[in-house]
Amino acid sequence: MRIHLWLFAAAGLLSAAALLACKSTEPGPTLTPSSAASVTSSPPPPPASASAEAPIPSDPASAASAPVAVASASPQDAPAERISAPLVLRLQGPDPVPSSGEFKLHLDILTRDPFQVPVVLKVSVPKGAKLASGKAEESLSLPTPGTMSRDYTVRVTESLGAPIVVTADTTIDGRPGLHAERKYPDPARNVPPSTTAPKPPVPRPPAPPK
Repeated sequence: MRIHLWLFAAAGLLSAAALLACKSTEPGPTLTPSSAASVTSSPPPPPASASAEAPIPSDPASAASAPVAVASASPQDAPAERISAPLVLRLQGPDPVPSSGEFKLHLDILTRDPFQVPVVLKVSVPKGAKLASGKAEESLSLPTPGTMSRDYTVRVTESLGAPIVVTADTTIDGRPGLHAERKYPDPARNVPPSTTAPKPPVPRPPAPPK
């Protein structure tokens, strides 16, 4: 009886050992270092470079029709426009100015723009002079730009104490408008030269005797 129990126990142990041996010999999944790295984490794709060049259009016509920026000059870089007066007087006479007798004055009235109102022209002579020919005052009609001339004869009995003055004026609705003026002789051209001469050096007084 004891022998049968011992054999039964031995058979059970052998069966358990065989079962364990079979389970240990079954193939299982194995991981190599490279495969483990690929399973655990994969590196993210590299970001797109910010300095990537834009694609070049394949159509030459579209590239040629691209808008081109044109630099425009500012108003302060533009050349200044020369502004001229709408009416200019030019008065000519003999040089030097006669102190007696008669002499001629020639006047040119130059207009750049047409005038819709009359222009009053006046000639004023100082004491000692008289207007022998020509109108002392007249109203001019200047509807078109151009040049108008006038000639005067002045008689003097002494040297002019003041210049002869020619003026041109307009009036708009009773208010003064344009004013032009010219003088003979021109004060700017008859400035007397300076008579101030350099003073000689002053000698130093002798030193007192010691």
